[in-house]
Amino acid sequence: TLTVQPAGSPETVLLGYQFAPPTETYQETNLLQAVAMGWHRSIHWMESVVLTIRGLVTRRVATDKIGGPLFLAEATYRIQQAGWARFLYLLAIISINLAILNLLPIPVLDGGQILLLVAEKVRGRPLPDRVVGYLQFVGLLMILGLMALAFYNDIARLFGGP
Repeated sequence: TLTVQPAGSPETVLLGYQFAPPTETYQETNLLQAVAMGWHRSIHWMESVVLTIRGLVTRRVATDKIGGPLFLAEATYRIQQAGWARFLYLLAIISINLAILNLLPIPVLDGGQILLLVAEKVRGRPLPDRVVGYLQFVGLLMILGLMALAFYNDIARLFGGP
């Protein structure tokens, strides 16, 4: 049985973010139904991650909503205090996020490596080292830029910035 409800206050504030209290309770009576429920919740979170990424690219989601390690540490600490079930649920959500992000077609990530291998297969021979190196460098800059944005947002939230 997994009951997701707020502990204490009706809303939790983490580094400037205000989370509405979850009101759903998930309970299954046998292992097969529990596995099916876990699968469906995982699909739901995958869809949420994809929609958020799409929203960031199309500018429907503001970049100040991106959280970094400080935000994640604070959220993890607060949720762990609410109980191990919620903590494990958060860890599952984080794992799903990382899996989806890792499959993005950015050359330094696994999705980018898959894309480069497909390009080599279509081309019939390996891509020139110079091209691969350039793509890897651009991908690394993209990831570093995203990390810098996340750190900036964390620091801004922590110190009451924009």
